[in-house]
Amino acid sequence: SLTLASHVSKCFEAMFGLLCSYAIAASRRTGGLLARSVALSEPSSTGTLSGATRLFHGRGKTPVKAMFVQQVNAVTGESEWVPVSTPDAPDAGGDALSALVSATSYLDMLQDRRRNAAYQQALENTLQPHHRVLDIGTGTGLLAMMAARHLQQLQQGVAPGSSSGQSSSGGVSPQVTACEVFPPMAIIADRVVSANGLSSIIKVVNKRSDDLWVGAPGPAAATAIPEEAGSSKASARRAAAAAALAQDDADALLPARADVIVTEIFDSELLAEGLLPTLRHAVAHLLKEGGSVIPARARVFCQLVESPLLSRMSTPTGLPPGSQPPPAPGPVSAVQVLDVLQELNAAARTVHYATGQLNPLRELHVDQLYERGLLKPLSEPQEVLSLELARPPAHNSSAVHTLRVSSEGTAHALVFWWQLDLDGRGQLLLSTCPRWLGPDPAHGGDGGPLHGVAQGWRDHWKQCWAQLGTGPKEVRPGDSVPIRVAHDDINITASLSPGDEASGLQPPPQRLPPMGVYHSPRRTWQEGDIINRWAPLGQALAECVYSCAEKGIPCEVVVLGDGPLLPLVSLAAAGHVGMPGVPGSSMTIVQDSVADEMWIKIAAGTLGQQHPGAAALTRVWAFKRSQPYFKRLRHMADSQPARSGPPMIVAAEPYYSLMEGQLPWTHLRFWNQLQLIRDAHPGRPVLSVLGGARLRGVAVSLPELWRTRSRLDQVQGLQLAPANKVLGAVGVPEEEQQEEERRASSSSGSSTGAHVPPVYAYSAWQCGGGYKELSPRFDVMQFDFSKPVSAVEGQVRVELQLPEAAAGSGTAAGSDAVCHA
Repeated sequence: SLTLASHVSKCFEAMFGLLCSYAIAASRRTGGLLARSVALSEPSSTGTLSGATRLFHGRGKTPVKAMFVQQVNAVTGESEWVPVSTPDAPDAGGDALSALVSATSYLDMLQDRRRNAAYQQALENTLQPHHRVLDIGTGTGLLAMMAARHLQQLQQGVAPGSSSGQSSSGGVSPQVTACEVFPPMAIIADRVVSANGLSSIIKVVNKRSDDLWVGAPGPAAATAIPEEAGSSKASARRAAAAAALAQDDADALLPARADVIVTEIFDSELLAEGLLPTLRHAVAHLLKEGGSVIPARARVFCQLVESPLLSRMSTPTGLPPGSQPPPAPGPVSAVQVLDVLQELNAAARTVHYATGQLNPLRELHVDQLYERGLLKPLSEPQEVLSLELARPPAHNSSAVHTLRVSSEGTAHALVFWWQLDLDGRGQLLLSTCPRWLGPDPAHGGDGGPLHGVAQGWRDHWKQCWAQLGTGPKEVRPGDSVPIRVAHDDINITASLSPGDEASGLQPPPQRLPPMGVYHSPRRTWQEGDIINRWAPLGQALAECVYSCAEKGIPCEVVVLGDGPLLPLVSLAAAGHVGMPGVPGSSMTIVQDSVADEMWIKIAAGTLGQQHPGAAALTRVWAFKRSQPYFKRLRHMADSQPARSGPPMIVAAEPYYSLMEGQLPWTHLRFWNQLQLIRDAHPGRPVLSVLGGARLRGVAVSLPELWRTRSRLDQVQGLQLAPANKVLGAVGVPEEEQQEEERRASSSSGSSTGAHVPPVYAYSAWQCGGGYKELSPRFDVMQFDFSKPVSAVEGQVRVELQLPEAAAGSGTAAGSDAVCHA
């Protein structure tokens, strides 16, 4: 999940008349959205943007640039820029920013007590009174504040006149620099630092660490801006731009190299947030010779496992053993399609594997599988990667490792986790080791409780897994299984090391990407669901097509959404009920993915060899890209008179890859597309395979998820409550909400509205245990796709199945269940 964030760094005066730049941060913590911040310039007399910049400031000292967040419109599917300003802005921009930040894992990370305690201990073990500290990716500023507080404690016994905090020019400068590329978090960090009285020792900088530099400020930037003769406005613009650039230089300036770099820019995979290139630059340019990096060392471990569920997340698997679908056109078509896709995907995986291509790591709470009997370890843990972070590798690497099998079974996947040695002494460890292995450091564990704090469930770091590269592999105790593990700057990839079995299957007619590589695990799992997904959809489409075909009426089938399964099932189902025999019939597939289109065409060719009806339909199908297709429909809706024509049958799951991982109702983009088709063809009957939808709900106990999303107060003795609202904390007391409202109103001059906890898109089975349904399942609202798109509201009274229940917070009398969500 690549997130792009950007901020001001260069002046493109000749082209745009404004300051802008694009800074890329591979960070899942920014919610998967593209954020672009721009320092807006004053309009000139001609109405164009000039070079003078206007910076917006938060309550603290950190300059904040106007920011635009790119979001995908769930109705149209198009990208749009939403302006945001400060985190408590009362306008639509503030709402957009709140949604952006609350979808991140900052809050969960700050609730990780063992992580916090380990970092504090590492700083205390490392820092000396004179040390300068650079915190890279400071977030809310917690690690920077831990460092600053400990430096203050150390300096209480240091004689006046010591060199700590002295800049090269003789003035006092902050000993701790906290840099944060994501503007909203830089604002929050500034507020939190101020609330803890540490502003004099911590400087918060809204920049990437590789934009920082050590030395004296350079010459005035005004010389870079051409003067317009005889124009006082030009002089004013030049002076304003010079001041802005001088301030930008000052923000980026470190008076001396740091003695200690502390960072936490790693994710479940370890490298995807840019840890290696960030440290490569920081160690070379910002750290003193012999300086320390926290954490000091990272190690990655691997284990071979048996898990049919992970296998289904790797490749569509079709019908469960022993099950048979009803002998109807839809289910039969779905089975035929999955059989063809399985065959092609097996060949694609073999070619992928035999040519040395490795598979990406996917994050997952594998403990939940083990505890449900859905995963069995088959080998001893094996270290497969070790990194000294004070000497980050300059190049990519790849190596073969041997796993020793300890249990008989069928291997389906590789499970990965990492271990961090924070201070380089081998005792202060953080780890994502699976619970079944315990805390043993030799197995990549964390060594057990730290100061009495054991590692609890957390969501910001999970384990990872990877496909084997081939299909399932039978193993016995004593077997040796070679695997290849590689890394570049932001990815770790793995697979079985190619052997003789790589030549077992016939390669596909064209080079196809394996479905489990370019589709997400969740999507691949869905693609194998014949009983609940493809058989009903195929049957509904077959019935719609048959109602036309039996009367000899031609029809056009329009397939909406992403992925190869629905177009292929539609092709087979329509072929089964005689659509190819009706002259004038056609099929339009609205598909944006080039890889999916390739899969559809190749699979349709194979399917056509078994199914003449499907082969006939491939002669009358057409592929369309969604944006030009619906742009044309909008034009038709505005200008085209009503004309009669053959019926149109619209099929959808609905599923859109851009909306994956978001709230499920964002896929109702389908309803808008269906309406556009109807509006563009007012004289033609338009039938929808999907007639409607229901949004359902249930009251639940989710103690672990609630704990990791609950309000912040004192964290390691530091006050983080100012971050609660922006981070979307739940359980914020009313008085705290009122105080935040007063503070925001005095800052912005208007009310920001009540604190409303965010709605999360989350798989409940991954929530760490304790899930319990506390009410009957209920309908919240219904959507009727036979009607035009409209706003829909629902209201329901939820009766908790508990005596004396207090919805939302309290515990029922005589019960240990609490309603959290």
